[in-house]
Amino acid sequence: ASRQQWKGLYFVPLPVTFGILIFAPLVLGIVLYAIGASGVARPRLAAGLAIAGALIPLILFAALSTSWLNNVPLRTSLFGNGSGQAWWTPALQLDDFAMWGALGVMVFIGPLVLWLAWRGGFAVSQSAGGDEASQTATEDATDTSLISAPAQPLARERWQGLSVALAIESAALAVCFGDGVGWVALWWLVLVALVWLLGELGTAASSFDRISAVALALGPILWFVTMLVVGNGGGSYRVSDLMGTGKTNLLGSILPELTIALAAGLYPFLGWVRRRAQLTPPAGLAALLVGVLPAALFIGGRTFAALEDTSGLTARIGALTPPITTGIVWVVLGAVSIAISGLLSLGTRNARALLANLAIAQGGWALMALGISLPAAIYGYVMLLATMVVGLGAMIASQVAGGTLKADYELDGAGPRPFGLATRPLNLLIWSIGAASLIGLPLFAGFDPRHLISSSTLKASQLVIPLVGFAWAGDVLFAIALLRFLAPAFANWEPVAIDRLRSAGWWRLAPEDVPGALLAAIALVAGIASPGFLALGGHNVAGALLQSSLTQTGPSIGAYGYVTQVSQWLPGFAWIAALLLGAIVLLSLAKARVVVPAPQLAAEATSDGEDAPLELATLNEPDAAWSDLSRAFGAGVTVPGRSWLETMGPAEPAEDPPEEAADPDGDETSGSADAEREQQKTGGQA
Repeated sequence: ASRQQWKGLYFVPLPVTFGILIFAPLVLGIVLYAIGASGVARPRLAAGLAIAGALIPLILFAALSTSWLNNVPLRTSLFGNGSGQAWWTPALQLDDFAMWGALGVMVFIGPLVLWLAWRGGFAVSQSAGGDEASQTATEDATDTSLISAPAQPLARERWQGLSVALAIESAALAVCFGDGVGWVALWWLVLVALVWLLGELGTAASSFDRISAVALALGPILWFVTMLVVGNGGGSYRVSDLMGTGKTNLLGSILPELTIALAAGLYPFLGWVRRRAQLTPPAGLAALLVGVLPAALFIGGRTFAALEDTSGLTARIGALTPPITTGIVWVVLGAVSIAISGLLSLGTRNARALLANLAIAQGGWALMALGISLPAAIYGYVMLLATMVVGLGAMIASQVAGGTLKADYELDGAGPRPFGLATRPLNLLIWSIGAASLIGLPLFAGFDPRHLISSSTLKASQLVIPLVGFAWAGDVLFAIALLRFLAPAFANWEPVAIDRLRSAGWWRLAPEDVPGALLAAIALVAGIASPGFLALGGHNVAGALLQSSLTQTGPSIGAYGYVTQVSQWLPGFAWIAALLLGAIVLLSLAKARVVVPAPQLAAEATSDGEDAPLELATLNEPDAAWSDLSRAFGAGVTVPGRSWLETMGPAEPAEDPPEEAADPDGDETSGSADAEREQQKTGGQA
């Protein structure tokens, strides 16, 4: 009786309702592609179809939201009642965890990818058959007005990008609601194929990044094979029916865990993420980092639920107390991935490399939580999925708006600010909030999941404790790298008096800053009101992955924070104190004339530096600053498969080599995307 509302929306059956919710963006994307191919894709029409594709699932979701957060899962199928056990059955799992993932797709991931696809910025290749109008429109990525030329056809790369972005949203929703092993694997494979295609728009066929295509497809394919073995042993081919059976042996538990590590880009598979990040336009980069990687982590949660037994643990290794389980594989790979990604970030000042490393580190923390398997860690895992998407989204959006993240020629800069241009404080603040959330800075959104994961280790095997410390050391390296990356932005900071902030344009919000500002605001609110997530349904979302007997041991919620079995976190008091202190400082300086000297970044460079940006005139390159670690940046142990998985730099030395050593990370992205792909095809230097 409590689930009568699940029968459907009004008189529409439930399978039809969710079929429309999942596939409406795909259908509208196909319509948009057909209109574009016929040459009548006008900006207003294309924008209307894209907006409709984003809103229809959200409207249906809101209409069904009365059934959410009740912690009563429902299983159905797009065809019939879904009672069949065949691996190809299109079964759906409609629980709180699926709703949580779908909400992230509809509110954050889908709109962000659509916005970036609308802006354009795809590589335009003469050999790809691009017409002159398409090339001209694509080069001017900021001309997205619906009023300037509504009668002109939309550039080819743009309507193609919007079509693929809509299809990506449908594939991601199908992955969130999928239950059958074959169904999940199929749409997961479709998702990664569409994300790869989005990054290849406008690229000549001879320059396609085929290595990344193979790497993207390996995760879903291998997961399907290994989960078929697990499902056969458990007597089912549906993930939800495997939860709590505990019939998986050591090998059958470790193999699916390794496939999730591969799909999420964890060590030793991190090379393909770093490679793909260098060779894809902004829309493809966002779809990769906030779409493909979170999808792999989401399926990791489903995999954990399928592998656990009635006590909430995966297969045990030995007979120790507390037990050591096969989750130790995820914990080890996660901790090593975080530490190595932080180390590699010290050796680069390339924005794409930093974003890829940060995304890999989030995956490391998420799989560590699943490996620990205790309730507090699972709560942290669920929260981390949200903070990962909003943090990376804020950083990507701010860098696209600032001009340091483009498809063809990217300007060197600090944070979102290109060198030589005036500082935009609001855009800089958006980037900083996203970065602070991703490295777990206290009082920001990313700290709460890390605290839950770390505190749960005190109740787990003692082997896990030093590994969590190793992961925190990696986040410290990230903090140093990001601070050094951002420092040049303040080299030419114009001193502004406190009473002239408004006239100086500090609070001016440009239209291109809106997406990043919204994501940063959500990340900031999540850090301020961290208990709000748990109060609004976090218990049920995490409980969808746990045995019912374990949900009572999760964090308890208070007015200013939460308390676990071994620790507590009360950010409410800290934020109140910070706000009061900030108000006192602003009141005392309201009429003051503040003169801030330019910071001294480093010793003066020895080279003449005539062509170097002014901001870098006194800032050594990362390889010079960390000369003692330079060998580690390029070691094969640090990045396995580096010689064939990454773009390593020009195949031949320049005529006038610079006096300073080349970037050991090899992540310079100046030049066109096609040139980099041709360079990779001919081979690079390690």
